[in-house]
Amino acid sequence: MSRDLHDTIIQEMLALARDVDIKSAGCADPFVIDMLSEIRVGILNNIKTLREIIHDLHPEFIHKMGLPLALNQLCIQVQKQSSFALHMHIDQYFTIFDRELEINMYRIVQELLNNAIKHSQAEHVSLILAEESTKYVLIYDDDGIGIDKDVLKHQPHFSTMGWPGLNGRVAITGGQLNMDSLKTGNERKGLHIEIVWPINRGL
Repeated sequence: MSRDLHDTIIQEMLALARDVDIKSAGCADPFVIDMLSEIRVGILNNIKTLREIIHDLHPEFIHKMGLPLALNQLCIQVQKQSSFALHMHIDQYFTIFDRELEINMYRIVQELLNNAIKHSQAEHVSLILAEESTKYVLIYDDDGIGIDKDVLKHQPHFSTMGWPGLNGRVAITGGQLNMDSLKTGNERKGLHIEIVWPINRGL
């Protein structure tokens, strides 16, 4: 799908932008020139949006950059749009060769940070990604308002957004998720999540 979008829709939109440039260059009416300019800007904005969608559908950059660097860039982006202080530590010896797990780890961190932005009201968020002899460990902590576990239990399991989606990603990659949080009135307990994946090094 991502390749089809790039090779067809985006190329056609670029061709439209070039046609607008040609029409604008041959026009003497300032009003028409301004209108064509606005159309061109709209086309280029749509191209930018499509490229972002393709980026999400086919995150090849994760494999090219490596998960640690991709996560560091994600944290830089999140810090620009969040009000909390974000701290990330990735084990300097961290290595991963499972492409599916690599993508899902990235998406899980992305979902945790999105939830922190939208719901946590935290002042500090920390992430630790470590590789031990037999497992990968991802630890998330914040000092926000926490989550009511009873609310989580009643979310539809078929949902692909939010916590059900995160739980699904952990499950399909053979991980185990443990969460510690309790939201009671205005008490701020924060949120602690630990996700563990066994390392299968083969024979």
